[in-house]
Amino acid sequence: MTRLVYLNIIVLLLHLEAHTQVAPPKETILEEPNELNLGINLNTQASLLGGFTFKFNKQVTTTKASSFTAEFVNIRHPKEIRISNTSFKNSSSFVYGKYNSLLAIRTLYGKQFLLFNKAKDEGIEFSMNTSAGVIWGLEKPYYVLLDGTSRDSTGYFPYKNVTEPDKITGQGNLFMGLNQAKLVPGASFRLSAIIEFGADRSTPFGIEIGSQVDAFGRKIQILPYAGDKQVFISGFLVAYMGIRW
Repeated sequence: MTRLVYLNIIVLLLHLEAHTQVAPPKETILEEPNELNLGINLNTQASLLGGFTFKFNKQVTTTKASSFTAEFVNIRHPKEIRISNTSFKNSSSFVYGKYNSLLAIRTLYGKQFLLFNKAKDEGIEFSMNTSAGVIWGLEKPYYVLLDGTSRDSTGYFPYKNVTEPDKITGQGNLFMGLNQAKLVPGASFRLSAIIEFGADRSTPFGIEIGSQVDAFGRKIQILPYAGDKQVFISGFLVAYMGIRW
C-alpha cells in the first residue's frame, strides 16, 4: 500500500470526524482501564500481509493511556524484484538476488492521547500515539526451490549457494532456514494516529496508521546488488479489534 493511499485514508477519516466529534472528556478515572487488541499489520516494507500486532493499553485517565505493543513482521528491502521462471510450467515467483530474509519482533512502550471523543451512539474516536522500544531482527537465509538435473541439485537451497539461477522455480516458506538465523537487535520508533469506530466501548475496533523507523545494530544483507541497509523507514496501517475490561 503506497503512502498516497495512506494519506487519502487520513483525509477521508478526518472529514468524517468533523461531522461526528465532540469535545474531549474531562480528566477522570475510567471504569474499564484495560484494553487488549489483536491486529493485522500492513506496511510499505512488506508484501500484502506485513505481520501481526498485539497491543495492551492501560488507561490512566479518559484522555491518557500507556501502551505496550508486540509485533511480528517481515521486513523487505525496498528494491526487491519478484519474478517467475517461465521455462518451467509449474513455476511460482521468487525474489531475484535475495540472499537473506529479515523477520523482526518489535517490543514498544508508548503513550496514547485522546484528541476527539466519539458521540454517545455513533461517530469515531481520534487519538495520537508515540512509542519506542527494541526491535529483534532475525537475519536468515532466503531459500529457493531448484529443479536441477540430479537429485543433489533438486529441492530447497539457500539462494546464496545457488550456482544455476536459471533452475529456480519458486521459493521456500517464510520460516525455512530459521534455525540458521542471526539475531540483530536494534531500536524502533513510531508515531501514529488511531481511529476507533463503533458505539460499544467494550469491544473496540479501528485502524492505526502512521510511520516508523527501525534502526539495527549493524547493516543487514538482504540484496547484495542493492547494498546493505541498517535503517528501515516505512509507513504502516494496522486494522485491529479487541476487548476492554
